[in-house]
Amino acid sequence: MKRFGRGTAYKEAFIDAVNELYAVGGTVEERILAVQELTDEYVDQTGERPETVQLDRLSTWILKGYDEEKKAAKK
Repeated sequence: MKRFGRGTAYKEAFIDAVNELYAVGGTVEERILAVQELTDEYVDQTGERPETVQLDRLSTWILKGYDEEKKAAKK
């Protein structure tokens, strides 16, 4: 079943998916992979790019992972 298929509330479903990612952690590499998979799925199913605000939130989530790893390395 397509969670982002046309005829569905696909933009809201993408927001929910981004919120779910924020609820989990992971290494920077894991975060990058998760974002790539999510955005690829969205584009494949809708033929559109995600809204800019959601892409911004995803990039912020990746950078937070970088900051967390950097702080952990200093300890």
